[in-house]
Amino acid sequence: MQIVFFNEFISMIKRVLFILMALSIAIMPMTAQSKSEIKQVKKQAKTFAKERTKEGYQSLYPDDLVYLFEQYLYKARFGHVQIIGMYEGGNSKSLGQKGALNNALNEYATLMSSDIEGTIKSSESHVNGKELDEIMAAFRNNVSHTVKGELQECVILYRELRKKKYDFIIYCLIDHEAAHAAKMLAMNLALEELGLSQKYGDMVPDWID
Repeated sequence: MQIVFFNEFISMIKRVLFILMALSIAIMPMTAQSKSEIKQVKKQAKTFAKERTKEGYQSLYPDDLVYLFEQYLYKARFGHVQIIGMYEGGNSKSLGQKGALNNALNEYATLMSSDIEGTIKSSESHVNGKELDEIMAAFRNNVSHTVKGELQECVILYRELRKKKYDFIIYCLIDHEAAHAAKMLAMNLALEELGLSQKYGDMVPDWID
């Protein structure tokens, strides 16, 4: 039992480190487009494609991988939020793809929840304790659904393992404005579900940046 738990823990750490590494490489300041910036994006796209191919991944669809990463990285640089998910050992391609997307949404929801919880605690709304925990739990559940409808699935990679198992990585984007709207909706839905709309509804714009 301890060995299984340890393996699952190591797998989770690997996923987190991979996503952090990908984000640190891809996120760049939103500035005016220039030839040097386009050249940098193309270079990064080639690096991404080369690394993933070396790891045994290929695109789920018959598209040029460098081109897909070019489009993804360019949008990530200019006005979009990155959401990346991984899934290991799926019994089918469809399960692997769905699992990677769900993991991306869950990790994004956790990250957003942490940021918003910090904002709420530092605000003058005086929300704390069990009430805050319930609000954030409802928000996490809702934001996964509100964000999903706005996602652009840009790059979907898979590699086939032994015994017909599949690993998947999915690179998604969401427009900053759409992400903001999705978070606002998720929080308002959370307050409504908990019967707290009248008490805290006016504070939501201050909680969501």
